[in-house]
Amino acid sequence: MKKVLLLLVIGNVIATPPAIAQSRPKISVAPPQVVFKPLAPVVWKTEPEIQPEEVALSQELGALVRQQQYTAALELMASSEIELSAAFELLRAQLESTLGNNARAIRAYESAIARAPNFTRAHAGLGTLLLIEGRTEKAHDHLARAVQLGASDAQTFAQLGYLNVKRGNAWGAVRAYEQALMLEPGNTSWKRALLIALTSSGNYASARALVESLLSADPNSTSLWQQRADLLLRMDQPEAALASLEAGLRLGDTNADNRRAAAQLAIQLGNARRGSEIASANVLAGSADMAYVAQLTEWMLRNGDEQYAENVLNAMRQKLQNYSPSQRSRYHFIKGRLAEGRGQQQQALADFRRAVEQDGSNGSALLSYAEKALELSQATRAQILFQRLSVLPNFRQQAMVGQAKAMIAQQDYAGALQQLQLTLDEFPDAYELNSAIQSLTAIVNTSKRIGEP
Repeated sequence: MKKVLLLLVIGNVIATPPAIAQSRPKISVAPPQVVFKPLAPVVWKTEPEIQPEEVALSQELGALVRQQQYTAALELMASSEIELSAAFELLRAQLESTLGNNARAIRAYESAIARAPNFTRAHAGLGTLLLIEGRTEKAHDHLARAVQLGASDAQTFAQLGYLNVKRGNAWGAVRAYEQALMLEPGNTSWKRALLIALTSSGNYASARALVESLLSADPNSTSLWQQRADLLLRMDQPEAALASLEAGLRLGDTNADNRRAAAQLAIQLGNARRGSEIASANVLAGSADMAYVAQLTEWMLRNGDEQYAENVLNAMRQKLQNYSPSQRSRYHFIKGRLAEGRGQQQQALADFRRAVEQDGSNGSALLSYAEKALELSQATRAQILFQRLSVLPNFRQQAMVGQAKAMIAQQDYAGALQQLQLTLDEFPDAYELNSAIQSLTAIVNTSKRIGEP
């Protein structure tokens, strides 16, 4: 009776995996297909004004540009003995970018700006090329300067919107995309980009109106259903978000994040059957992370949805040969949790043993194996397992307490007392052990007085 009471005092140290947190699951939204192109077509405009000595060269260049003889035009400029003005450097930049020579084009744009710092078209063209080259900070500086100088084309505003999203300036992105749409109201790419900016800025009402409008025009767009799901989840409407995710899945959305999010939402909303169907499909499709599946099944087990958890395990068993040893260990651990929930203690013990055999560093499996062995009166085995567990830092405290429990089961009260005192020395915040230490101290002292072993 003494050892039973002591075990109750120490408490149950089984460490089950955490259930899925009630946080918003991750939904991946495909970015809009926004394509930025260099200034085109090449237009020979004398802005700023050319010098008198450049007039003849300008006429020759104009003829070559109109005939789209861009290489010849570049050769003509290169052979010129006069120092080219900003206007000619702009033309050189346009020609080089049209021919795919972005590095040369960037140098030409910079040369034009050096000659004419307020050259609007040069700032806009340079900003575009820098954006294409991935040099976003400098691109933003030149595009913003172009707008300050009076640039009013849709692409410049859209590029600023794109860069503001990259920089985390959602409201700046909203304003820029709205300007672009004022100039090109029918541009769907700008609208989809504006939708992301509105969502990021927290302007959910406007984002909701826009996404519904876009979906009415293109109901088969998986990316729009993704955006709608993400928006509705942010608006704390999980049922509607799940419906949007499901619509995307039916249309062929294969994104692993979204399939996982759909399974999680279904289970969170109490539909374990649908959650297990999606999770099982994810497993069979190879798009399910083992740790995440373990969380899903653990949640179903805690909610009493054992049959649906087993359905996911059955899907996992079909892919078992593709798993690494550590993944197979997680699988057997989940099986053990299922057997344990059904009261199949020997089966649970066997599954936990297999989990440990596959991966001896699986602390949750090792702890459950040790606890199950102790529960089934296999104290010596349990003590050995707890000793193995004690080398894993995240489980050391539980392992040390487990060793004490194994000692109590073997009526080694003095050893258990020493073990708990060592545990409290190493983990001084484990105040709950004080009552067990006091009880063990009383038992040990009483045993000494009456001469018990």
